[in-house]
Amino acid sequence: MIHQQTTSPYVYVARTTPAATKHPSTAVTLTSLDDSPQRRHELQRQAWKEDISLSVDMAKGSLTYNLHLAERASAHARRLLTTGSNAVPDAVPGLSAQASKTCIKAQRGMDRSTLTEAANLGKIGYVVDPYDSRRIWVKLTDVSRVHAASLKASGFGYCGELAAAAWCYLADNCPANYPIEFYKVNGGNHRLIIIGSAPNQVVCDPWANKTYPLSDLATMQLPENDVKSVDDPNSTRHYLSGGLVPEREWIGVQRY
Repeated sequence: MIHQQTTSPYVYVARTTPAATKHPSTAVTLTSLDDSPQRRHELQRQAWKEDISLSVDMAKGSLTYNLHLAERASAHARRLLTTGSNAVPDAVPGLSAQASKTCIKAQRGMDRSTLTEAANLGKIGYVVDPYDSRRIWVKLTDVSRVHAASLKASGFGYCGELAAAAWCYLADNCPANYPIEFYKVNGGNHRLIIIGSAPNQVVCDPWANKTYPLSDLATMQLPENDVKSVDDPNSTRHYLSGGLVPEREWIGVQRY
């Protein structure tokens, strides 16, 4: 049985914007990256990209149009990344791999609680797992709203949170029913967004800070285009190794 939502999705997460953020449920203090000149320059560049209006000369659905959407969405997501991520270029200074994993585990635990509460209040649709009544299935779109709000609140996130923020931006600003899909690496754990329809599909990958035509995927899988994670910096596996497959429409959540 599908339980339909009765009101708008519950995505509230208390927002905090101090220079140093105490991450929930951990003893780790995440220090903002905004103090560095390089970060300030990047944020200015991203703001410039995001504020550019779509040109009337861009045909909707064209490669240029989709690339522009991807740039704007990636810039939006990365502007929320005021603390950092597990991508080596955005690593939080002094944060170990284990501490990074602890932080994201705690953050996602709070997100699960938010989704469970929303389901219990009838604010999002859900399906009870027929084999485990403690588990519910919620829509990926609702999960994404919560992940994006969590990224905005903490300034910290992995690829899933950044992709969610990019998707939310596109869903709120693109024409109705415009193709915007979540994809993941087959056999891996990386997530990103693909915009548009073939042959003009574009990859929006804010975690890697990259946007490019999907036709360039093979080039992006070359060793020189790899992006390492602080969780496993010595891994020999390319972060895009395995190709891309669509993400599931429903995501399982333990509610107690």
